[in-house]
Amino acid sequence: MTFIDTALSKGKDASKIILTATTKTSITIKNGKRLIIKRPLKGLIHLDAYKEAFKKEFEIGKRLKHPNILAYEEYGKEENEEPYIRMASINCVPFDYYLKENPSFIAQTKEINRIIDELLDAVSYMHREGVCHLDLKPSNLLITRSSKSILIINPASTYLNCKPSIIIDNEEFTSPEMREEKGIPDAKSDIYSIGKIINDIFTNSAIPLKYRKLIKKATQTDPAKRYRSVEEMKATIKKTATWVDIGKRAMYMTAFLVFFAIIWFGLVPNNEDTELIFPAVNSNTDLPEGTILNNEGFVVPDTSFSNPIELTQEQLEQQKIYQEQAEKIFKKDFAKKAEVELSKIYSSNNMNSDLSHFKDLSMQGITKLDEYQKELCEKYQMDPITGAKLAAEVISKITQQKMKELENKRKEE
Repeated sequence: MTFIDTALSKGKDASKIILTATTKTSITIKNGKRLIIKRPLKGLIHLDAYKEAFKKEFEIGKRLKHPNILAYEEYGKEENEEPYIRMASINCVPFDYYLKENPSFIAQTKEINRIIDELLDAVSYMHREGVCHLDLKPSNLLITRSSKSILIINPASTYLNCKPSIIIDNEEFTSPEMREEKGIPDAKSDIYSIGKIINDIFTNSAIPLKYRKLIKKATQTDPAKRYRSVEEMKATIKKTATWVDIGKRAMYMTAFLVFFAIIWFGLVPNNEDTELIFPAVNSNTDLPEGTILNNEGFVVPDTSFSNPIELTQEQLEQQKIYQEQAEKIFKKDFAKKAEVELSKIYSSNNMNSDLSHFKDLSMQGITKLDEYQKELCEKYQMDPITGAKLAAEVISKITQQKMKELENKRKEE
């Protein structure tokens, strides 16, 4: 149980202070009521510029309307005339506190992905509204107890012109330009902090592949080398996630198509001792010349079959040469057709689609290729067994090439 849960269960008052370099935010339970109050720092309240910045924060916060930004509700004054800002009363705790109390939460992949998406959406919204946060870090994120949603608090941009150095209290999440005397903080400063936050989330676990590249680019020392916007970060995550999903499915899908081609075309190992066995057929079906129906109902080569025409050695050599040339031409022609059909199947969209959709595409493609290989067999006077074997070999080879192309594309992106 969290400190708030414990207090509620015991009927006691409780308070949790989130202290930053600009303000002090307290999550308090008093007389059974939950309050989230932001107050100015005692050491700075005498500065007019600071008081103006504090009020300006409320004005900006009041107009920001986003489900993942804690809403500003009231600007008022205490009995001692010191100002305060009352936030929406929501059952929530600091995100860094929650992770420490619930270490297993990090293993909930979908929840963590959702939280990162919420953070990106909220910061992107702020930037579109012309507001930079400039103090993003785990302690300035709250997580709701019910829906486990992220809430951003304590933006610091209004305090820049007050005294820049006061907004820096945690260099781990603060961009380099925020620490430089002549640095110019902007939206890319928030991008740096987001990268550091995501890295911090996975401190005690392996960083998922889709976030590794993101963190590296987002936390570049030179702002010009970071992402241009939070939207670009979101697009990168989506693209990387797609490729990761493709990678997980690729081996299965490749195996499916190659195996499907083997079964369809009758591909067998290149071994003279291997007995060729083909699918069972209806008893009324005409069997190919040189084959018989065995006791199990399968078509197998007829070992007693022999060509009644005796060929000379020279004719046999010429026949062999023709056969080799025919096979080369067959494979070349069939490969052109297979390249077209398999390219329709092996695209990033199809590889990330529903498996049943992929199977349907495969069936359509293989059916067309089967018809084409039969045309080529007739054209080059090639026996159907050899033609089917060559067709399956070509499909297997091109399939592997397509998978390598997809993998290379993923690495480039």
